[in-house]
Amino acid sequence: MAKKMVHEDSKRSHKKRSAKATHPFSKIKKFKKNKPEKLENEEEEEEALSTQHKLFKDKDKAMSTVKAVHKPAKHQVAAADKGNVELGSSREQLDWFISAFQAATRTKLSSLELQEIPENSMLELSNTMDHNIHNLMKHVKGIFGPSWEEVLCEGSLVKGNAEPGCPAILIISSSAVRCVEILRGLKTLTTKCHATKLFAKHIKIEEQVSILKERVNIAGGTPSRIKKLIEIDALKLSRLSVLMLDMHKDAKGLTLFNVPQVSNEFWELYKAYFHQQVMLSKLQICLY
Repeated sequence: MAKKMVHEDSKRSHKKRSAKATHPFSKIKKFKKNKPEKLENEEEEEEALSTQHKLFKDKDKAMSTVKAVHKPAKHQVAAADKGNVELGSSREQLDWFISAFQAATRTKLSSLELQEIPENSMLELSNTMDHNIHNLMKHVKGIFGPSWEEVLCEGSLVKGNAEPGCPAILIISSSAVRCVEILRGLKTLTTKCHATKLFAKHIKIEEQVSILKERVNIAGGTPSRIKKLIEIDALKLSRLSVLMLDMHKDAKGLTLFNVPQVSNEFWELYKAYFHQQVMLSKLQICLY
């Protein structure tokens, strides 16, 4: 009988231990006992994270300093945004223009070709005057120097001096309206031989062909019509020495270099008829 009771007590004790082991709160004491150690580990972890955060912060600060030191010049930033080039030195303008040319035409110039581009390809205008229509006539006189009157103001064709329909300076704008504004600013410069309008708006191509049979000193127009007149051999380029590109921004902030369609037409025109002349030092570009 005594053995049976001892056996039952042992059995009940075993059940209690099993229940205690499986009870959901059976490990509370153990958790509480280890809690200080865990908290200590958390504090160490927080301290480590704080140190890591400080290191990243210092790294970001250092990188910001490096970026500030190597911040691109204005003309370099503008190079990525066609049409917003700052009118800086002729070298800066030429770098921007060649970069824009390669990007727009998907042309990759070799290092040798880049070296062969003449340093004086880009005309650097006087910085003492603003680049606006009011001062355009003065800038044009400065481009041609003391002989500007001889080059631009002769009214009739002189054998050996001026081929019909061949301007000395060609101005390219993004729109007919802008072109009219520019040529109006040069009206008094060529009293004997007025500047010729080469755009499609309100002017038939036959009228322009007729005008180009006479002496032309200054011509201005849009890329599409200029290209067409060159293709039919009405507009000639043998006397052309200055290609002036209008950098004026329209109401939307766009220029000749980023107006949709017009920009593509300009680069097609430049690549087909002007780039080789620039490479041969026969033609200079002027951003105005």
